Amino acid sequence: MKSQFLFSRMTFHKSLVFLLILLLGFFIFKNISYPLLWHDEGETAVYAERILRFGYPKIHDEKNRLYLLTSWNNKVGVREDTDAYLSSWGQYYFCAIGAFLARKTDDLYTKTACLRVPFALAGFAGILLAGLIPVPLFRKTGERWVFYALFLFLELFSVPLILHIRQVRYYALTILIVACLLGITVWKKYDQGFSSRLYALLTVFFSLMLFHVYFPALICFLLFIGIWETAVHFFCMAKGLIGKKGSFPECLHAWFLSLGPYFIAGLLLIPFFLYFRTFEITEFYHDRWDFNLRIYGLNCRFIFDFFLKKDWLFAFLILRFFSFYCRIRYRERPFVFLEPHSRLSDFLTVFFLVSCLMIARNSILFERYFIWLNPVLTMIVLLDAFFLYHFLAACSSEPHLKIKWIVFCFLLMFYHGGKKADYVSRYFHELFHPYKGPLDYLIPYIRQNYSHPDALQIVTNFEKTPYMYYLNCKMADYYNEDLPTREPDILIYRKGWEPTRRTSPQFWKWFKKDSQWDRVLFPVYDYFCNNSPESCHHLFKTKWAEYETQCTELIERKELRIQN
Repeated sequence: MKSQFLFSRMTFHKSLVFLLILLLGFFIFKNISYPLLWHDEGETAVYAERILRFGYPKIHDEKNRLYLLTSWNNKVGVREDTDAYLSSWGQYYFCAIGAFLARKTDDLYTKTACLRVPFALAGFAGILLAGLIPVPLFRKTGERWVFYALFLFLELFSVPLILHIRQVRYYALTILIVACLLGITVWKKYDQGFSSRLYALLTVFFSLMLFHVYFPALICFLLFIGIWETAVHFFCMAKGLIGKKGSFPECLHAWFLSLGPYFIAGLLLIPFFLYFRTFEITEFYHDRWDFNLRIYGLNCRFIFDFFLKKDWLFAFLILRFFSFYCRIRYRERPFVFLEPHSRLSDFLTVFFLVSCLMIARNSILFERYFIWLNPVLTMIVLLDAFFLYHFLAACSSEPHLKIKWIVFCFLLMFYHGGKKADYVSRYFHELFHPYKGPLDYLIPYIRQNYSHPDALQIVTNFEKTPYMYYLNCKMADYYNEDLPTREPDILIYRKGWEPTRRTSPQFWKWFKKDSQWDRVLFPVYDYFCNNSPESCHHLFKTKWAEYETQCTELIERKELRIQN
């Protein structure tokens, strides 16, 4: 009977995990083709197309120049000898897979899905892998399944993470590669059967990959691992100097061995840092935005507020406090089976904090720069919850302490979940009612009303990259001083774009004075972008214009339009 009970319980756990994986996949992939690409995604897609043509992200082709820093500096981030755009190329090469598949269809939304699905798959795999990192530390198979199920359940509430994973950008790839680096590091530390040679090869490989996808995450990881290993070995050295004679050289040798793969990765990365002018570009950004201690403090507060309001930071603070208190207060009690969990939680906590402090050094800060830390925070919360669950039950003779602890954690998560409920419900609405932005009306209109949209010259003040990708037309962007070579065929003035306050409306009147123009209005609100994964900007439902001045507007030359 006992074996049958255990078998049925294991079957339930596996079925629950399988169900949660399906639900997470549903959240990520449902209606992934909506809306059409926005500004940042369009840049990735256009550079992917140029990789298919030229082999690398080339700034110029026969029609357009794609260089979004034009109004700042014409040379920073550019290789003059090859006309290459100096950025993280990994996302562009990865996007080339979807761009190749998208060439086989003319449907706009099928093209969009072809581009987004590979990134969504990478992010999906990254989440699943991140949840598996602590699993080998659990001795009981049942607890492994419970931990993994809880991890997946909490990730379902991470709407900002899901929104970023669905983007044609580097965010999903960063989550996957960071999960791989953390995984091999943790499994090497706690599994002596993990080959040192394999560990070194994988560490070097994923470090190189992370540089080419999002190098700040690599800097965070290398800095963290250096701090952690140095601190650990420092205590070993101190203990050796006081205690056993000759242990200092042994600890120093062990320190070099532990950091050996990262030293090798650092040496191999030197040519890439020089070629891509990584530090030069970073310094340019700092000078451009006058980065100082005040901005750094505001960035730290921004990160703290995000994780507090939209993630599990409050639970992290409460559980970390209780975990440290119990471990210090009862440090003499022999709970050996709890050590790996508490040490891994400390390990991930240092990584989380070091990464937040490093990411805050960005001159301009967006959620996408640190969203990849979400799975790390979720792991810490669950590890501390499991630690306290076992520790308090083992320390106390009270028979129902486990139940009380479960109730406490449930109330803690209910507090978090209650604050997120509205956010999750709005995202659930979006999954069944596809959102459409201004570009979802502008681009289909141009395709339907012009027999050769690739021959058009369009002027807009924002989001020119989606037109370049979907229509393959000549684009001019007045805001970035990329002026048209002739009188344009279509004018698209995005009223919701903030920097256009510096753009004189006389510019548009100058184009309209000598030609015959038609004004076309669309009922959708002229939002500043087609949509954005940023929590403060993302729209979960299509926003309609209440007044004519809010409508999305297109101005076209009457004689060029063909009648259907």
